[in-house]
Amino acid sequence: MQKLAPPLHEHEECWYFAIVLGLSSEETRSDKRKDHRNYLRFLWHKNNDLQENLVEYRMRVHVFGNSPSPAVATLGLRKAAQASEQEFGSHVTSFVTRDFYVDDGLTSCPTKEEAVKLMKDTQQALSKYGNLRLHKFASNCAEVMSAFHASDLASNLKDLDLECDSKTPTTLYDPLGFLAPVIIQGKLLLRKIVSETVDWDQPLSDETAAEWKSWRDTLIAIETLRIPRTYVPYLSKTATKELHVFSDASEKAIAAVAYLRTTDSSGEPNIGFILGKAKVAPTSGHTIPRLELSAAVLAVEITQTIVDNLDLHIDTVKFYTDSKVVLGYISNETRRFFIYVANRVEKIRKFSSPSQWNYVPTNRNPADSGTRSVPAHEIHSSEWLLGPRQLLSSEQKNSEDIYQLIDPEEDGEIRATVNVAKTFATLEHKGIGTERFDRFSNWTSLVRAIAFLERFSRNELFSLHKRRQKIRRYIRGQVKIFRSDRGTNFIGAIDDLKIDSINVEDGPFKNFLYNSGTTWIFNPPHSSHMGGSLGENDWYHQEKS
Repeated sequence: MQKLAPPLHEHEECWYFAIVLGLSSEETRSDKRKDHRNYLRFLWHKNNDLQENLVEYRMRVHVFGNSPSPAVATLGLRKAAQASEQEFGSHVTSFVTRDFYVDDGLTSCPTKEEAVKLMKDTQQALSKYGNLRLHKFASNCAEVMSAFHASDLASNLKDLDLECDSKTPTTLYDPLGFLAPVIIQGKLLLRKIVSETVDWDQPLSDETAAEWKSWRDTLIAIETLRIPRTYVPYLSKTATKELHVFSDASEKAIAAVAYLRTTDSSGEPNIGFILGKAKVAPTSGHTIPRLELSAAVLAVEITQTIVDNLDLHIDTVKFYTDSKVVLGYISNETRRFFIYVANRVEKIRKFSSPSQWNYVPTNRNPADSGTRSVPAHEIHSSEWLLGPRQLLSSEQKNSEDIYQLIDPEEDGEIRATVNVAKTFATLEHKGIGTERFDRFSNWTSLVRAIAFLERFSRNELFSLHKRRQKIRRYIRGQVKIFRSDRGTNFIGAIDDLKIDSINVEDGPFKNFLYNSGTTWIFNPPHSSHMGGSLGENDWYHQEKS
């Protein structure tokens, strides 16, 4: 897949010596295989004479203007570079793969010698392995251009919609966002014009026309704008490289801008503009916190573009926003959000961590310029291009604040907390505790211990049973009433009573029963006390107190 133009320009901004080049349009035509030419048949007049009859033709090369033509040309170019890698080196393959857009190339090198060698090697490699002519060389360095034949040089340059003088570049196409604070004002005016309820062929209202003309007239100041070619001076000699990305939002627009901060061996800092973007905000249905969160997403997106395409090792990446609500969203670990916020926080957390996000006051946030627009004559001195002054401080403080949610109970983007109580039962198998077996040195000792434990348990249970019986006998109390049961139940008692011919009518025994309150009931009176058969019922029971 072809990379977009901005990454090409990002790569060019790394080093001072920039080169642009192209392939001959005649050489970029790709021949079709003979067995594929039948698929490209068409009818046309013989000898291209409209008076002649129609005959059948076949295309021998890819059709010009066909939809896949750019992809086919790119594939052929890369295949030629890959085939030449063993002879000419990997730097040629890397240059063709990363820094070409169809048939145009754009790159930069840290030294003149490296620039000339890269161009010479690439020119020879593509000529030998792809039959492709590399020419239209242009550079901001006259010594680089003098290394090539005059027929290989470009007299003027219009590449990727970028028109520039080889000595003094002047951008008319702004893929890196240098002029985003200026252009956003035009985008807002355009939306206002489109939203007006007038037909397409009716003139604008006087107020709208005056606004448009005023903004358009200020654009003349852009002609004098000069942008340094490199991000920072002497990039190859820097000790540290940090990426600082700012985001901001207003009711009208959202913006994000990234800067490269470097320090040399002595600790002296430098900052340089890398990439900025500004977008028109939706007309309705979005709160300021939502727009600030969208700006934070935009900051992450441009960071990914920079990291993926910049041939530099970045030591640290930091993000900044002036919205503590957004910082609370990003740092949240306890509450759940509704879909809009949840999706954007997930995207932010996917490519960054909460520790990378910091708070910056609005008056020190350069992204604020992209949301409120800047007049064209002021853009050269704005913080958008120059970078925030606080980054020029030799001592950068690392924020260790933990940002909390702002009023989570009243925030409509945060779901209400729901407490759920769950009751469940578990069946736990309780054994005898096999971990105790580790205390025994051998199997015999373990068996003896278990046998002793079982015997002790049985003895204790039997002893407990006996104690219970004694307690029951004690709490039973004295017998109050005896009734005759005809000797069917209390047989043992009958035998005891027969001893010594005990008679309840005897004085001592009778007195004892009387004193203890025990009553002997026999029916009829004075009937046989032992096994008598007289009585109204066949069974009697003992009543207890």
